[in-house]
Amino acid sequence: MAFNGLMMGFASIVVFAALAPIEKARGVESLFNIVAGIAAAGALCTWIFLKDRMPEQKQGGQGLGEIFRVVNNSPSLKASYLCALITRADMIIIATFTGGDSSLMS
Repeated sequence: MAFNGLMMGFASIVVFAALAPIEKARGVESLFNIVAGIAAAGALCTWIFLKDRMPEQKQGGQGLGEIFRVVNNSPSLKASYLCALITRADMIIIATFTGGDSSLMS
């Protein structure tokens, strides 16, 4: 989590200290090109360096009943599913009053 916060702070510095003056001097189109280049470099690094580290094994067919048994035996999983249900319930209200405008639902 700390590394994530550090990278978000670094990204904010890059955007506001480096990219904003470029946009002011050269325009929005050059900024789009720079961001596209950064995104392409990120995709290339991910493709090269991201490796699948999971062991190759076939899992047996686990049904929904098995998942319910695991969740019922774990208070922490019960709490996490309940919190997820409560926190995402606001999307129903937002969709009702905005007519389903997805730009407001994030």
